[in-house]
Amino acid sequence: MRQIRLNPRKRPSFGFALVELMVSLVIGLFLLGGVGAVFLSTQQASLTKQRLDVAMEAFRYGAYTISRHIRQADAVNSIGTDGVNPFVRLDMGAGAHDCSGDALAANAIVELKLDKSTSELKCTTNPGTGTAAQTILQPISDISFACRTSSTSGQLVSVTDADCRTRATALLVTIGVRSDVAANETIQSFLVTPRN
Repeated sequence: MRQIRLNPRKRPSFGFALVELMVSLVIGLFLLGGVGAVFLSTQQASLTKQRLDVAMEAFRYGAYTISRHIRQADAVNSIGTDGVNPFVRLDMGAGAHDCSGDALAANAIVELKLDKSTSELKCTTNPGTGTAAQTILQPISDISFACRTSSTSGQLVSVTDADCRTRATALLVTIGVRSDVAANETIQSFLVTPRN
């Protein structure tokens, strides 16, 4: 019987060499890192979009609420600040709605005021009478009110706050809604006409 001898220098190769395994592990780690980076950036973009959507929804709700009060008003009573916080006071007739949405039985004044210390837009029916202010929107970073009236050419022009009660045909409202996305602020303006 004949014996087959294997050459000790030529061994048959089975499996992978250590170097091949290490190279494939490094390539796999790079691929896994790339997939992880794409996942994290997609998740961050989704979170940013969600926060911006919340800020825009806050603006839409605020614009709707403010517009509803102004449209129900018989007239703009006054516009100003208490030194820090901007406000508008509206003369509301019987049948209009107060801050909580209840119908008013008699004429009243509704005040919309930004409390800058809490970033809340508050509504008070008959301010100064002890009625508690209701928060209708937050977080608002700023709000401004400006009276407009029709000129002889039909265009809206600014009037002073003192003339607002007698000459205003529209109220320009500018709202700044704070978003915690990179400390940005969404600023929107809209024009509302009281029913007078």
